[in-house]
Amino acid sequence: NLPSLSDISKRLESSFSGTRSGTIKVVKETGLQFGNGDHDGDYDWKSLVESIQLTTTTTDDGNVVDIDFSILVVLDNGNNDCNFTFSLDLSSKLREHPMMTKINDTLALQARRGAASQNPTCGLFEILVGYVVAQQEPQEAQSECKKGSMLVLVPESGLDGALKNVRGLLKHALKVARGKTGNNSGGNHNHHNHH
Repeated sequence: NLPSLSDISKRLESSFSGTRSGTIKVVKETGLQFGNGDHDGDYDWKSLVESIQLTTTTTDDGNVVDIDFSILVVLDNGNNDCNFTFSLDLSSKLREHPMMTKINDTLALQARRGAASQNPTCGLFEILVGYVVAQQEPQEAQSECKKGSMLVLVPESGLDGALKNVRGLLKHALKVARGKTGNNSGGNHNHHNHH
C-alpha cells in the first residue's frame, strides 16, 4: 500500500523539526505521476518545475506564507531499490535546469547516509540538495529579488533518516543561500511534492 500525502507530511514534519533548529510546517501538498522516460513531454514534469519555483502559497485559512523548502518524495516502485533508476533520471534533469543553483553534494551525501541507515537500499538513491532561484517577472527585474528555496529530492523509504541527518544544516544552508547571516529564527515552512 502506498502511503498517503498526509502520512508523508506528518513524517516529514516530525523528522525535519528539531529542538535547536526549529519546527517545519507543511503548507502545500502535491501528488504527481510520471510516465515512462519521456519527462519533457510529460505534463507533470512541467507541473513539478512550476511548483518548485513557487515562492509563496496560500494556506487553508487564507494566509499567504513564504515557501522555504520543496521536498520531493519519491515513492518506491516495488522492486526494493528505492526507485533507483527514476531517481537518477530525475536528479539529472533537475541538476540541468536553469532554476537550480548552488547544488550541495556534501549535504546530499549526508542525507544519503541517513536514508541508508533507515533502509540500506536507499544508499543507491540519487538524493539531490540545491537552491532554487525564484522566478522573476520581467517588471520585477529592478526590484527586490524574491526569496528562493531549498530543494531536497529523497526516497520515501529513507525519508526520516535523510532529513534527521541534515535538518539543521539544511536550515542554515537556506539562510546562507539567501544571503542571511546571524541567528534569525524565523518560522520555516515546507512545500512538499510527492511522486
